[in-house]
Amino acid sequence: MSLLRGALRRFTLKLLLLQIALGVTVCLLATLWLRLPDASVLQVAVSLILGILVVAIATGGQSWIALWLARKERTRRRLLLGAASIIVAVLLGCLLSQWITSLHAGDPQRASYLNSRFPHGLRSFFTYNHIYQWLGWLWTLLTWIAAGLLAAVSYAVTIGRPRAVLRTLASLTWWVGLVLLCVLATTVTGKMMDWKPGHGLSVELFSLLARLGFVVILDGAVISLVLAILAQTQAMPDGTPEPSQARTEVIP
Repeated sequence: MSLLRGALRRFTLKLLLLQIALGVTVCLLATLWLRLPDASVLQVAVSLILGILVVAIATGGQSWIALWLARKERTRRRLLLGAASIIVAVLLGCLLSQWITSLHAGDPQRASYLNSRFPHGLRSFFTYNHIYQWLGWLWTLLTWIAAGLLAAVSYAVTIGRPRAVLRTLASLTWWVGLVLLCVLATTVTGKMMDWKPGHGLSVELFSLLARLGFVVILDGAVISLVLAILAQTQAMPDGTPEPSQARTEVIP
């Protein structure tokens, strides 16, 4: 509970506003980038430059927020290192997601085989549907483990505390908070954006703007709280000097 209280102390209005501002800026730039034509060499070059700019702002901005949250100096070297760690984490996450998806595609054959291997008296419980569902849960669990591990490593590299990853991975608060908050955000966001009032164009437009505002605030709050929990798990214990700080003071 002390870890959660510490994370809530880090969850400030400034953190929320920074995260929302970064998210909105990146979304607007990404929307502009997707709408750029690519009919000529010059347009392709402009599209490439803007795409690189979007990635730089997203990763650099997130690194700046992570360093600010960890009360670290925002130097150019740390920002570049943090941006690189985020890019690597995203790429690894995409590769792992594709690998898990390919494994999930073979679940019908696995479920059928496993069901056939159980004795006849147990097949009423270990049915094909049950085994197929359990395999889906297994791949989901692996996805969450990969996401939590990559996020912890990326944050630790950004703030310059690689060994702090172990404290995050050993924290039950981190894993429970990550899963519950992300499930909350994805579920509510999906339902809000799929909902259509159906009472005319003006009402639907107002509803869309209201729902977009709500989703932006909700997702910004979720990301901010996840970052706050992550920062708290990797914070130095009270009274412990930083690795670069002298452990003893020179007495004249």
